[in-house]
Amino acid sequence: MEVILDYWLHFAINLAIISLLIATLYWRRKPNRNYALATIVGGSLVYVVIRLLMQVEISLGVGFGIFAVFSLLRFRTVAISLAI
Repeated sequence: MEVILDYWLHFAINLAIISLLIATLYWRRKPNRNYALATIVGGSLVYVVIRLLMQVEISLGVGFGIFAVFSLLRFRTVAISLAI
């Protein structure tokens, strides 16, 4: 039970930091809030993946393989223009 509470506490801290960064850096320069939710979801997803990978002991080769897969996914997605 303590592990679950620890996870949710760190997740809440992560969300607070992401929200603070969006409020101070993003909204100050671009008052349009279209990509704020995508930034929060993306940051939370990265946190969850890193947290899960910290629980599993993997080799260096597997780590590079996961990095390669995420790099390929990033280059295969459609680019979105942020200039509105």
